Amino acid sequence: RVREGEDIVDGGKCSRTTSDMSGNGSDIKDADVDRMSSDSPTISISSICWSEDTGSPPTTQLYSLLQSVDPVRAAVLHPRERRKIWRSLQVFSQHGVSHSKLLEEQGCNTG
Repeated sequence: RVREGEDIVDGGKCSRTTSDMSGNGSDIKDADVDRMSSDSPTISISSICWSEDTGSPPTTQLYSLLQSVDPVRAAVLHPRERRKIWRSLQVFSQHGVSHSKLLEEQGCNTG
């Protein structure tokens, strides 16, 4: 059962649960919002200072960026593994080569 105030992610949509005061038994009121709506600033490799992770931008945006620059590495990582996502993007920023490519050249296992 979903509790009031929880976020629900379904595909690219996010809904926040609210209590339905109409008494019809429904606990969820949809507030569909695109994950990458116009309210979210667009991020790029060059728009982020890679020396320190300050917690911004959100992990979901970092993961989307990783999917675009290194889809092989993104497929290996869980979308909530912020530290590893950050590091893979940092490697791409510093070396201009995808992290998965560097790992492959070094003969390392990905993960």
